[in-house]
Amino acid sequence: MKTEILTLCDYAQDNNGKLTIIGTFNTISSQVFPFTQNLFYIVVRVAFEKGEFGDLPLKCSINDSSNKELGSLSGTCHVAQPDKGFATINILFPVPQFSFTAPGSFHVILSIGGSSFELPLTVVKIAESNTNNK
Repeated sequence: MKTEILTLCDYAQDNNGKLTIIGTFNTISSQVFPFTQNLFYIVVRVAFEKGEFGDLPLKCSINDSSNKELGSLSGTCHVAQPDKGFATINILFPVPQFSFTAPGSFHVILSIGGSSFELPLTVVKIAESNTNNK
């Protein structure tokens, strides 16, 4: 099993195996906390070799820097046995809203079968802009 893509993005779509990803990012900025990030996607494209097929347990979580799980989605993914070579699947996790109580370092952790993959996410506080023209 090999992860070809693991990213956060503004929008994603799987069209019969053709993956469209718009607006990838690994940093979220806000002027105030707590902050709720509106809809975003966690997207993964995984290649499976012969022998890596069937219904595999799947879990995607967002953890803080102390590895405390802040939220997760889980289920199973079906990987069809390839005739030869490998099978590739696209998995899209739409996250309608996710709240961050403070800035910091976070990790998106994806587990498929017995394998895990990790993606860093940084949440930063930005200064409020001064709208006074002097």
